Amino acid sequence: MKKLFILFSIIFLGGCMTLRTYTIEKPRTDLDVLGNQGYLTGSSKGTSKKNKFGDTRKISVIEFELK
Repeated sequence: MKKLFILFSIIFLGGCMTLRTYTIEKPRTDLDVLGNQGYLTGSSKGTSKKNKFGDTRKISVIEFELK
């Protein structure tokens, strides 16, 4: 009986549900370090490390729509 209910649910939701996935790229906003950069006293050298992650980040989006 439980298997029949699961099968019926899959068939019913398959006709009434739309699934959409896509990937978007957004700029990274966490790259700028302001202030004393973690030093308690004094200041930093003024040189920053090279960013190994790039200037953008990829985000996977999954959308469910019930009709």
